[in-house]
Amino acid sequence: MVARAAGVEDLAAGFLKDWNAPGLSVAFLMRGKLRLVQGFGHADPARQEALTADHRFRIASLSKPLTAAAVLALAAEGRLDPDHRVFAEGGLLRGFLPPAPRRPDWLEAVTVDHLLSHRAGGWGNDWRDPMFIDPAVPQAELIRRTLADEPLQAEPGAGFAYSNFGYCLLGRVIEAVTGMGYDAFLQQNLFAPAGAAGFALGGSRLQDRLPREVIYGGAEDPYGMNLPRMDSHGGWIATPQDMVTVFARMDGDETLRDVVAPEVPRRMAKPGEPGGSYGRGLTLNPAHGNRWHTGSLPGVTTIAVMIEGGGVFAGFTNTRAEGIDGALDGLMWQMHDRLI
Repeated sequence: MVARAAGVEDLAAGFLKDWNAPGLSVAFLMRGKLRLVQGFGHADPARQEALTADHRFRIASLSKPLTAAAVLALAAEGRLDPDHRVFAEGGLLRGFLPPAPRRPDWLEAVTVDHLLSHRAGGWGNDWRDPMFIDPAVPQAELIRRTLADEPLQAEPGAGFAYSNFGYCLLGRVIEAVTGMGYDAFLQQNLFAPAGAAGFALGGSRLQDRLPREVIYGGAEDPYGMNLPRMDSHGGWIATPQDMVTVFARMDGDETLRDVVAPEVPRRMAKPGEPGGSYGRGLTLNPAHGNRWHTGSLPGVTTIAVMIEGGGVFAGFTNTRAEGIDGALDGLMWQMHDRLI
């Protein structure tokens, strides 16, 4: 714990009780300094293992802003054009397409920027989400099957459809451009320069639990997914302190040196469509300048926020239930108000 603030422990205790949550971990960074880094409750309730600020969680879709930052950093360096058509002739992901002839579709029109802004025209986060089907299928095979069997529903750029599969493809774009593994590239070019040492790609099964990783609770089975193939859209584990450390160096705190070029956070905060509420890897509210993302998988709920005017916070809990995402958001703002 870096600092104490009146009422924070009571707020955490109320949240854990109201949601029957095993544990909660939070981190707040303001004006270049960590103001609060603390764990509450249990990392492993069965063993009564106290949750500390050093315990790591699956961060779920908080992986997306990390992937978006890496893609846009490559664009800022001139190594990648956001308007590159990934499946067209000469496209970076052309090799994943099924052999010709294939059904007419819009695939060849899909650009990197369509994937970043969830405007590719399909593969939405619904009951057909490819990333949660057939967990035994390896990632490359899943991509090929999806491109062959799941045609786009609309012309790319025509509308918004939140897509885990689209961000899975962005991980492969990074690999195609850099010649490195997705995880190695982010470790070397984003996490290490920011000083965030706790990031790792998680495993699927309980026996794959990494050092200092929590046990996930709730009514759903958290160990039945194929987490490694979710790498670039939902596969990272980290602490809240790791998350705020990276966010603060992605334009979240003007007192700290950014680890990405200035155009990267500007592009991330630009709506994908006029008046839209999603940029590139970040959720937006046109009424203010806050930028954030949430994460949700069986057994875990997460949030990280870049606050307009400076400051970053992140909160993780090792359970998931209907409505807990909104409750976690509200809790974090209540704690924030105790610290300012």
